[in-house]
Amino acid sequence: MHKSIVLIIACAAGIVLVNSTSTNSEDPAYLTDELKFKLGKSEIRLPLYIYYNALTKQNDKNKKEEKLPLILCYPMFPGTKNEIEGMQEYYWGEGAKKRNIIIAYIEVGQYHMKMTTEDLSIIDILVNKSLERIKQICPVDEKKIIITGASMGAQVAFYAFNQNPSKFSGCVSMGGICPLELSNKLKDKHIYMIRGEKEDPMLAALIDEQVTDLKKIEAKVKYDILKGQPHIFDIDPKLLFNWIDHVISKPRLSNPKEGKCLICNSEISEDFSEEYKEKLYGFCSKKCSNTFIKNPDVYINTGKDSNLTK
Repeated sequence: MHKSIVLIIACAAGIVLVNSTSTNSEDPAYLTDELKFKLGKSEIRLPLYIYYNALTKQNDKNKKEEKLPLILCYPMFPGTKNEIEGMQEYYWGEGAKKRNIIIAYIEVGQYHMKMTTEDLSIIDILVNKSLERIKQICPVDEKKIIITGASMGAQVAFYAFNQNPSKFSGCVSMGGICPLELSNKLKDKHIYMIRGEKEDPMLAALIDEQVTDLKKIEAKVKYDILKGQPHIFDIDPKLLFNWIDHVISKPRLSNPKEGKCLICNSEISEDFSEEYKEKLYGFCSKKCSNTFIKNPDVYINTGKDSNLTK
């Protein structure tokens, strides 16, 4: 079966047509375009790449097109050919090929430094323009958008998330920090912070400090330090996409104290949960999960017999 997608992107400088062809469900719908918009007297031109399995669309034209989660990615500085090829393998191979999701990758390149050191407001414009165009291209579920970035791209992603957390389901910051004071609006928001063990000591300390601050404002933060890895690190894509799956797919937990294990009051792990009477409960470990299974009603009631009251 042969299928072709035609994209129409209404840019500040005109209309750009892009054709992408996919021959079967194993091939990536790898769409390329140039995102263009005005910034004062300057015209910003940025490469936009989309990984989207178009063949997952329903064939029945009478059915409403399914809205899909969007992973919005801003890479490290600078973007290179090898990096782009690596991202295609990474985001398609473990991402869009295996999941019914859309992954958009914006190569910010030379504008990274200007945005993160001179004028942070440019980030708001960039992210809004990116979302506007991607929604014209693909059927985006606006309730399931995750923004991610690496290095300076992490500053872009984290800044945008901090400014307007209600716009996103979560944020992944790889080797970067938010350049502004954290907003209290991040309470209960999903954030995944990752850095290499051999990160620059000053940046590592800043990342560690922001993780502590995120916990203070009760954000749902997951933090991984990758053993032996430097600032530009290799990460197992399964580690990243398992977290993404958890954020955009799993139903809300019914724990009486949000984010805390029903048994011992520790931070819950996304790896351990049990369903009981059509409700899902989270736990910090397999041990606590097994304890719950033996006598769930004891821990579900008001907490009289559980550690939650101690």
